[in-house]
Amino acid sequence: MEFLVFIWATFLVGIFSFGGGKAYIPIFQNIYVDQYKIISNFQLTELVTYAVTLPGPIAPMITGPVGFDLYSVGGFILGLFVLTLPPFLLFVFIWQLYKHHSEKKKVKVIANYLSPAIIALLLSVCFTLFFGVRQPQNYSYDFYFITIFAVSSIVLIKTKIHPIVLIIVSGFIGYFVI
Repeated sequence: MEFLVFIWATFLVGIFSFGGGKAYIPIFQNIYVDQYKIISNFQLTELVTYAVTLPGPIAPMITGPVGFDLYSVGGFILGLFVLTLPPFLLFVFIWQLYKHHSEKKKVKVIANYLSPAIIALLLSVCFTLFFGVRQPQNYSYDFYFITIFAVSSIVLIKTKIHPIVLIIVSGFIGYFVI
């Protein structure tokens, strides 16, 4: 029964996620953590941390390890298949519709109204990661986390430094200092 819950939850993530990789994170939070309790919030935060530092799409980097952890290679493969099939089929269907209706005014208006929703999803991800990253037993990391977050944000906004440099430096600080 747990296997079917994992497949159903992964199907829901695949079918209801819209946008780039970071738009998936609130969906994973809601379905994997809150609704079906497949993983904990702390585990999701760890998976997201690894997923955003590696190249490639985020959703398979979360679904794959969860499927593998629960059901070995079969869970890994089936989880990825169930995750990617619905969006692929939906993409083909929407692309066909878009090709026929892309010049209509209503289609352009809908596309303009989707932008604020995507921004809201990204802000939701920021708040989820910011407040959900706490260690289960040790709150002494909060000061370091907030400091690294604040300094990195200021440096990113005020300078032209590449974000990967900030990620690497923050990782070294977290590993060697904290």
